[in-house]
Amino acid sequence: MPRIQSLHVYPVKSCRGSAIERMEFDSFGPIGDRRWMVINESSHEFLSQRSHLELALLRVRHDSSGGIELRSPRFETVLSVKPTSEDLDPVEVGIWNTQATACDAGEEAAGWLSDFVGIRALLLGMNCQFRRPLNGNPKDETGFADGYPLLAISQAALEDLNQRLEFPVGMKRFRPNILIEDCQPYDEDKWIRINLLNTIFRSAGPCPRCIMTTIDPELGVRTGKEPMATLSEY
Repeated sequence: MPRIQSLHVYPVKSCRGSAIERMEFDSFGPIGDRRWMVINESSHEFLSQRSHLELALLRVRHDSSGGIELRSPRFETVLSVKPTSEDLDPVEVGIWNTQATACDAGEEAAGWLSDFVGIRALLLGMNCQFRRPLNGNPKDETGFADGYPLLAISQAALEDLNQRLEFPVGMKRFRPNILIEDCQPYDEDKWIRINLLNTIFRSAGPCPRCIMTTIDPELGVRTGKEPMATLSEY
């Protein structure tokens, strides 16, 4: 019988994630997951590890106030960001082919992140006015995730992949929210409805993998064409 092995959230889009013991949900998906995002101030395009590998090195945790703290191996200072509120300036931003209005976390966050990524950047957060309908299903919505609110992957799928690779890779490259064990490889691709954490989810289908799987999440460097090259074969 398939069961949950571990739970994970990624508070800032494309930055490091963390394992959690308990996961709660709202209409956008797991609470605390991808509710913040770094953007290029001039273009209003979001930044990700695809173009800024160093984001893999940013450690993020939620603080007791409901805000977040960001830590970089390059800086001694810790960036503390307060929870979003209606007082923050609204910013229009594009996330792939969707648009949303988010909140600017302020100049201190902008300066800290701009020094880190090497271009003028802003930190945006969601507030209660945030809306981003899913592609093809406007009744559902998500936060700053690429496309959908939740990603579930089986440990068996990773083990099957690693048997095909010369150098095995870790699950962190795939950035799942829910890691599942005790099932056959890729069973999760076939599930239509899933009962997780006493919540029923409708499957949106398999997740297309991208170049971020070729980045070592511990070092923030690309390691070659794998595992994309092998994944594309099957």
